Amino acid sequence: MHNHGPHTINSPHSCSIHSLDDDSLLNIFYLYWPFLLGEDEDDEARLIGGSREWVGEHWWFKLTHVCRRWWHLILGSSLYLDLCLVCTMGMPVADMLAHSPPFHLSLTSFSVITVEDEEGIVLALEQRDHICHIHLEIPILNLQKLILSINEEYPILEYPTMVPLFSDKSASLILPPML
Repeated sequence: MHNHGPHTINSPHSCSIHSLDDDSLLNIFYLYWPFLLGEDEDDEARLIGGSREWVGEHWWFKLTHVCRRWWHLILGSSLYLDLCLVCTMGMPVADMLAHSPPFHLSLTSFSVITVEDEEGIVLALEQRDHICHIHLEIPILNLQKLILSINEEYPILEYPTMVPLFSDKSASLILPPML
């Protein structure tokens, strides 16, 4: 069989990804992403927020750049695919929230944070209906300030993890009565 372009099938047992219908592609994407998010981890690892990298939550970025069809399919199926935006250290959260679709948000930080990082976390925390994950391991004074800003319900939040990094042994974490 001659190759006449990128969509030519060279074997009677193969097919092009472009010949799959949208439902089949969505099922492939849906079955693929849990492994990237570490959801094959044991229950204890998931309870503490999974892998520290959480790079897997960006799994859909590159797929949206494959072609216009995949871009529309993935972004149009954000709830089904459980897409989320990751707010983490060094991320320009204000710009991301202003220029991105209203996806779920995942907050994560694992060390000393800058003033800009703290402002980004506070801005993200204001999006109560969109926060699905919080995993913060930051200095106790920063954590105390952020905990005090959590004064309402977060309806879709799963597995919140907030761990103080104890650099000052005399400091203690005080939780508000509603927590």
